[in-house]
Amino acid sequence: MSDSQNFSHLKPSRRKKLEIIQALLEREQIPDEARKAFRSAYPSAPDFAIGTAVFHIYVDGIHAALDWLVDVELFLRDPENHKLDIGAVYHLIYHLYNWMQFSTVLPETREDIHDRIKDIKRAIEEDDKEASLLILEDLQQQFNGSIVPPDFL
Repeated sequence: MSDSQNFSHLKPSRRKKLEIIQALLEREQIPDEARKAFRSAYPSAPDFAIGTAVFHIYVDGIHAALDWLVDVELFLRDPENHKLDIGAVYHLIYHLYNWMQFSTVLPETREDIHDRIKDIKRAIEEDDKEASLLILEDLQQQFNGSIVPPDFL
């Protein structure tokens, strides 16, 4: 089980978490650094997938997370006059959901994609139009990031 699966990276103290967040926010070239990190971690990922991941996590995603945290704190300070903004929640969920989608695309290798193409060819050869269209639609949605997010309400 990797660190990202067992949440051991979330075990530092609250103070350490704040130090890590501060270090992140003080980076001057976050998009460039993120692009390099993603390229290193996912060398065969398409450029558009890396660019999209950078945007949803390190460009607008960070701002969405901060906006939500600010909204939560402002509510605690003045619950009678500050209403929690559902827009801040949706904005954060939007970026988190897009990261979830692209995290399925990033690890895809050329071999994985070739295997999917072989599946499509096999379905066509077997005259299974429905199966081939389903595989194509799934691939298209996966690469376009257009999978409809779940209804959280």
